[in-house]
Amino acid sequence: MMTGGLFFPTSHYGDTWRKMRRVAQEALSKNFTHKFHAIQAKEAILLTHSLLVDPTPWDSHLRRTTASTLLSMVYDTPPLISEKDPRIIRVNDFMERLGRAGYPGAYLVEYFTWMRYLPSWMAKWKRDVLEQSKIDDAMFRGLFNEVGDRVAQGDRLSGFSAHLLDEKDRHGLDEKESVWAAATLYGAGADTVLNLRYTDSDTHGAIIQTSVALQWCLFAILSFPEVQRRAQAELDAVVGRSRMPTFADYENLPYVRALIKETLRWAPLGPIGLPHRLMEDDYYDGYLIPKGSMTYNPNQGYEPGPGSIWSKCGFIRTLSPFGRTWATDRRYSRHQGGGAPYFLASGEANDSLFVGCANILWALSIEAFYDENGAPIIPSLDEGITPGIVIRPPEFRCSFKPRFPNVAEIVSNSKELIE
Repeated sequence: MMTGGLFFPTSHYGDTWRKMRRVAQEALSKNFTHKFHAIQAKEAILLTHSLLVDPTPWDSHLRRTTASTLLSMVYDTPPLISEKDPRIIRVNDFMERLGRAGYPGAYLVEYFTWMRYLPSWMAKWKRDVLEQSKIDDAMFRGLFNEVGDRVAQGDRLSGFSAHLLDEKDRHGLDEKESVWAAATLYGAGADTVLNLRYTDSDTHGAIIQTSVALQWCLFAILSFPEVQRRAQAELDAVVGRSRMPTFADYENLPYVRALIKETLRWAPLGPIGLPHRLMEDDYYDGYLIPKGSMTYNPNQGYEPGPGSIWSKCGFIRTLSPFGRTWATDRRYSRHQGGGAPYFLASGEANDSLFVGCANILWALSIEAFYDENGAPIIPSLDEGITPGIVIRPPEFRCSFKPRFPNVAEIVSNSKELIE
């Protein structure tokens, strides 16, 4: 109801779903996402500069970077200055409402399904949802139409919305479907990134928040200090200290890539995944699961948690004995979150994570705060994670210190070159 059945990760299987799946596959393909490396590299420099100049609100910087990156990729906008930008606020509000609605048991109608057939005049909750859905549709339509106006004026744009307009006949999407195809990537991207892996009969999808993934990376780095030292040693050996990392360094930084993959295995962002409706009767361990049942993919159960005996084997387990990251085939996809974050692991949709982490670790030392006795305050999972479809780490504090004397000069010069 909230999206008219057009927000792809939550839509029902059918002709529209298949068309939007093809579009999403194309948008998330390696050939398409490589077009955005310049945007992602620029945002990584801006993020590093923000953490260097004003490190205290570091989580705000992460959210701004994520939103700005996706806004540029989908709607060809320049970098955003603040996370307080009205576009971010509106889309985040939409995503928060969608997230609450998608959490199991959020509404009584999930238990008393007959309530869905009540007329609107008898159900205030239905009136509220339908009214808000009109506002959301107008918001995403306005963003999409801005791109259309620029294309009509002769601007050469490379974003996803412009691609939908250029290829509308080939994709077979009508205007409303195109608006929501773009909304799926941006709405799940202003503070999130949508990652999908497909099979012939279903889609394994999850809304993976890039800013939250970066938070988990910082959390892991504080929890395992040796990981930071090894990653920075690799960066010094490959990149040196006279320039910032770029995508050209990707293949030569296997430890940095493994750090990201291991973080996503160690702390799956979508522990319950997204609901899937069975298209036919199925059986599991002799139990009948009737057609139409809603099932969840408990990603967190695939791998031993941080408190298990396996955690004593060390944090980084995605490196082969030869110092390379393991091949990202299906054997190694489950530890990335039940299939969906497989794109993150394979390097097709983790570009923002890679270039962001590489730049931060190259320029800054991430250090714990100290208590009144001078002891470091190491974050702990025992303090409780923030629950939801996408989980956040417990609140923690950290500081960012320049790693060497001319870091500020190099970062500032890099920032000037992209402005």
